[in-house]
Amino acid sequence: TMSQNDIAKFKDTLQAEGKEIIVFFSQPFKELKMSSNENIRKLYGELKNLESSLLNSGKYIFIFKPHPQEFYYKEFNFKRVVEVIDLNLLVASSDVCVTIFSTMAIQSKVALKKTIGYLPKYFSDEVLNQMKPVFDATSDNVEGIFYLINNTLKSKEQEFDLVSDLSIDTKTIVKEIIEI
Repeated sequence: TMSQNDIAKFKDTLQAEGKEIIVFFSQPFKELKMSSNENIRKLYGELKNLESSLLNSGKYIFIFKPHPQEFYYKEFNFKRVVEVIDLNLLVASSDVCVTIFSTMAIQSKVALKKTIGYLPKYFSDEVLNQMKPVFDATSDNVEGIFYLINNTLKSKEQEFDLVSDLSIDTKTIVKEIIEI
């Protein structure tokens, strides 16, 4: 089991003192041919812009967490990539989780973390709607995501009406969330 000490040690390794930790949970967009190569290249470029904005503010640490079957991201040289980690530790250590449709959005929400959806218009509605009910807020551009991160963290009060039983599988949790 994970302790507060484990979280503190992880944050120490990140040199995160006084900074908020933002995690982007990615997916194998190119590997699954989820959009045109041009759009997928654009997506990673936009994520690099988000990373730059967050790091340049001096208030954040940005972690790019690739999907285990994702490789294309390596062409974009994200500053801090965490490929192998206990996902529960990563979520517990984060302040905000951002994703397009990773089921990590559910784990983030259950862990009472701010969960933001990045929903670029060049993905299909089917892709964009998968996790939409789970997100606290969404934007279709990285400027909006940056704004949401800044404003989400200003108000530390968290209001959640969602309680999920972690003993049930992800599909059941998603189905329950969508029905809310």
